[in-house]
Amino acid sequence: MVDTAVTYNLHKSFGDTKVLDGISFKVQRGEAVCILGRSGVGKTILLKILVGLIRPDQGKVEIFGKDIFNIRRSELLKIRENIGFVFQSSALFDSLSVFENIAYPFVVKKVNTDEIKEKVAKILEMVDMKGLENLRVSELSGGMQKRVAIARALVTEPELILYDEPTLGLDPVTRNTIIEIMKRLTDEKKKTTIIVTHDLEVAVRLSDRILFLYEGKVKEELTPSEILEGKSEEIVKLFETQGGG
Repeated sequence: MVDTAVTYNLHKSFGDTKVLDGISFKVQRGEAVCILGRSGVGKTILLKILVGLIRPDQGKVEIFGKDIFNIRRSELLKIRENIGFVFQSSALFDSLSVFENIAYPFVVKKVNTDEIKEKVAKILEMVDMKGLENLRVSELSGGMQKRVAIARALVTEPELILYDEPTLGLDPVTRNTIIEIMKRLTDEKKKTTIIVTHDLEVAVRLSDRILFLYEGKVKEELTPSEILEGKSEEIVKLFETQGGG
């Protein structure tokens, strides 16, 4: 299979704090990979490196076969157009409506108005928000805002989807709803997906492979079935004793 995202020996420090200490992995087209680890291990930094927002101190990143730190900015922007990013904080515009937030990626593309309405309506139905397009984001609960963020990331039908802590701060019922929506979208859309999370259940339910990140390194690569079968008890215990959020 073709690789969508590849990292080679990534290193990143902030002052004397080493965040990434030689991260290498590959994500194949259509694969869902979860990067699992407790808060503060560098998961979000890794995602930002993958889209070229932060430059590593050492190492290489290839997205869609392009070395993103060795191309023109115009090429990088074109690559980013094919990446959907669901931010940890949702990063929505509170003063805009649900429709306006989801349609925002089309603003600079001069897409036909009727086509935008059709695409937004379709994605709203997929995240179980049909008929709510005129509500203001400020009127929505945290879980509903997360759905809007997912819809916005997927509405342009990007090839690669990145999720940053998609269930952080949600109550158990809402968390389960978001997991179910993400699973449905992953199964139906067959998009390449990278999820960073401290939530072990998210990792097990949504990914094909799980990379356990600890002390700046990928300590182990697992499948969901291997975790469920207890084949990596030491890693799971280490994760649990360090705490999730």
